[in-house]
Amino acid sequence: MSWHLHKALNNYLGVSSHKEAVVQKPKKEKAAKFFPPTVREVNEYCRARGNSIDAEAFVNYYESSGWCRGRNRTPIKDWMACVRTWERNNKEAYQYGGQRKLSLSERSERQTREILSEFQAGRDSSSPIRQDVSIVWQPVDLDRGGENGRW
Repeated sequence: MSWHLHKALNNYLGVSSHKEAVVQKPKKEKAAKFFPPTVREVNEYCRARGNSIDAEAFVNYYESSGWCRGRNRTPIKDWMACVRTWERNNKEAYQYGGQRKLSLSERSERQTREILSEFQAGRDSSSPIRQDVSIVWQPVDLDRGGENGRW
């Protein structure tokens, strides 16, 4: 509001001083200061909630990040909410009959191991891998630009 509007409002309401003005900014309440939990506190909270979160891993994780989270490094206000998030993520990770859902790198590593074991077994005639194919390595002249001069 402009000064003239304040003055007119104060005159209308009979307020003589600007300190007694009706329009004042509300004071913000200060949030309680955050104190990081101990491993024991986290362990007790996890036991009370009945989850399987490792309290020591939880505390170590957030201590390493300075009790901040996310890309913007937002300070943590409520560690119990973080425990609940870990609990939810843990439940989402274990799907499909109690087995943990594999990450992309774990799936590709498992597939690679399966293919290598089939290749090494090689004696099985039902294997989809052709046994009559051999791999031939040919050196490439890099000065010439590879095959047909296109590099």
